Amino acid sequence: MESVLKKVMFVGRATTFMVGLAVILALTVGVAGAAFGANSANFLLGKTNTVNAITQLVGSVAGPGLLIDNNSTDAAATALDLQVEAGKAPMKVNSGTQVTNLNSDKVDGLDASQLGGLSGVEQVGAAGVHNSFDIKATTATCPEGKVAIGGGARMNGFINVAALHESHQGFGDPRSWFVSAHEHGPTDKEWELDAFAICASARP
Repeated sequence: MESVLKKVMFVGRATTFMVGLAVILALTVGVAGAAFGANSANFLLGKTNTVNAITQLVGSVAGPGLLIDNNSTDAAATALDLQVEAGKAPMKVNSGTQVTNLNSDKVDGLDASQLGGLSGVEQVGAAGVHNSFDIKATTATCPEGKVAIGGGARMNGFINVAALHESHQGFGDPRSWFVSAHEHGPTDKEWELDAFAICASARP
C-alpha cells in the first residue's frame, strides 16, 4: 500500500511539473510573440517587424543619425528600399539643400533628354549702313546649329531723327534676328542701324 501511495505522489509531482513547464513555455512564447508584433518592443533584425505607430530615431550627433552599409556586390544590392502604395510619395524631406551625389533621372516624369534647355549662349551682331536714307533694315544671323532666342537693335549717329520700327526673329529662319527703323521725317543727317542676336543651342 505504501509503495502504491509513493508512486501516486510521484506521478502527481511529475504532472504538476509538466503543467508548470507548459505554462512557463506558453508565457514565454506568448510574450516573445507579442514583442515581435507590438509597439515598444525590440526591433528584430532579419525579421518582419509589424507596428501601428511611428518609429523614431532621435539624437544629436556630429554626423549621420543612421548609417546603412550594404557590402554585397550583387547587382540588386541597395542600402535602402522604400515601398509605398500607388500614388504615394516614397519619402518626404524638410530641407531644400542640394544632396551631394544624388542622381535624379527624371523631373516631373520627364527624362533629361525630354527637357528643353539652352547651352552655348552667345551674342552676334551685324552692322547696318551709315547714311541718310529714310528706312534701314538689317539682320543678325546665328552660327549653324544655334537659334536666335532674342535680339535687338542699336542706333548710332543722329539717332534723334529716326525710330526703331521692327525687331523680331526672322520669319521662317530661327537663326536670324531682323530689325528695321525709319526717319520721323525727311532729313540729310546720317544715322546707322545695327542688329544683334542672342544665340543658343536649344534642345526641342
